[in-house]
Amino acid sequence: MPIQKGPLTFSLFRPAREAPAPPDPEVLTDRLRSFSFREALSRSEEKTIGWTGLEDILDRDFSRYPPMRGHLALFCLRIDRKQVSPALLRFRTLEAQRRFREEKLQERLSRHQQGLLKETVREELLAGAPAVPALYEACWFLPEKRVLFCTHTDKICDDFTLLFRDTFSTVLEPYSPWDEAAAALGPEGPAPFTLGREFLTWLWFKSEERAGSITLDRKEEVELAFIRRVVLEGGQGDYAETVVCHGLNAELKEGREALRRGKKIREARLSLKQDADAWEFTFKADRFRFQSMKLPADADEDANEKDEAGRLLERIHLAERAVSVMERLFALFFAIRKTPAWTAEEIPRMTRWLKPE
Repeated sequence: MPIQKGPLTFSLFRPAREAPAPPDPEVLTDRLRSFSFREALSRSEEKTIGWTGLEDILDRDFSRYPPMRGHLALFCLRIDRKQVSPALLRFRTLEAQRRFREEKLQERLSRHQQGLLKETVREELLAGAPAVPALYEACWFLPEKRVLFCTHTDKICDDFTLLFRDTFSTVLEPYSPWDEAAAALGPEGPAPFTLGREFLTWLWFKSEERAGSITLDRKEEVELAFIRRVVLEGGQGDYAETVVCHGLNAELKEGREALRRGKKIREARLSLKQDADAWEFTFKADRFRFQSMKLPADADEDANEKDEAGRLLERIHLAERAVSVMERLFALFFAIRKTPAWTAEEIPRMTRWLKPE
């Protein structure tokens, strides 16, 4: 289970501006129960979806572990799917068509008859196929109005936001700090995803300006390094060109050459340190997503040394800290990006940084 153990991959959402206030703990639990996972009513049902407990995946009524943990609501999305092999469906449909022609003494079948037979065969195969369960953890930070959901898969995210809307009467929107920033720059400014790529490109420059040390404010600094992998992209649509660079350290010379040719960084593997804590994760700039995040070592202590509930909350807190640092780094970037100093001072400094030695 990603939130409870191992690297974390997650997307971030936030309620729409017109969303109602979060429900109180008792109401929230009741709503989760109302939309909790239940077995499929029909054996041929392809997908079954509902909520279940995060700490006990068999707890569909949230009786063993209440979902509320202080200001956090913790729960899981369970999706059971049945799949039919296309090759098997085609083979069995051909068999059914032959039998039908022989029984009805027909030389050919109409398109309508073919479609009905195919759907009948498909339902029969689904009825005999096992349902494969999948679990996706969610953490709702109620005061911060933010939801962490453990996947990047768009179809699963769509299922999640639809069920969340039905459960809590709340529409979720993908979250990234560049959305509001792009709106502040006006219609002549860059698109949000372009702003995210500019930020990540600027972050590489800042990570090397002072040997990885970046000042957040007068009392706080972080250490940031680009490690092992950088993905850059230039152009749009059919003319987009992607460059993937691998390296053992922050040099990644092919990446710097791609930057000189005008490409921007779409994603990168980052090492982040603050005080005694260290994170490592792949950051996806287009949509402010985090992949394969390794948390500081203290979060992975043996369960015997720390109670499970405390360990779970600590891991969530550490993941949220990494998100917060990236938001604060973006705030530093945008404070420059929205002023004339961006073109007058920052871009020339970055150009000098990119010059071959």
